[in-house]
Amino acid sequence: MLDIEKLRSEINVLPEIKERFIRLYNDYAEERAISSDWANSYTPLIDARFAATEGYERAQLIAEIGVVLGSIAVLLSMRLPWYASLIFGALCIAQIGMTYAKTEHAVHPASVSIEHAEAAYKELRKQHSSSKSDEFAVDALDPDHKIRNAIKSN
Repeated sequence: MLDIEKLRSEINVLPEIKERFIRLYNDYAEERAISSDWANSYTPLIDARFAATEGYERAQLIAEIGVVLGSIAVLLSMRLPWYASLIFGALCIAQIGMTYAKTEHAVHPASVSIEHAEAAYKELRKQHSSSKSDEFAVDALDPDHKIRNAIKSN
């Protein structure tokens, strides 16, 4: 972009050079947009995983309460805390199931979105790597390879 700014003030710049810079700008602007979309496609997945973490932590807390009640029931040989521990065990299983279902409902579309964004980025990179326009531009600037050889020898 700095080179384009410099060229803007020069009147005698070859149209091919201007066109080449504009093409480079368009290529990299498209690549930046696609890579940004790919990075942003992870946000729903991250949010779903954080929400799942909270749900599973709740289930763990419920299970711990059930274990404590079960221990008390065994120590005191009482049925009421034992039944309460069984209820907490069932609540824990229900919490795990609800968290899993909710997470899976959010994760699947997010994963599909990530895969599409990744495929779009890889396709763009493949187009850029298969294009020989960079090599043609360098060959036009250094047809006898003197500059490239000098750079390699340093």
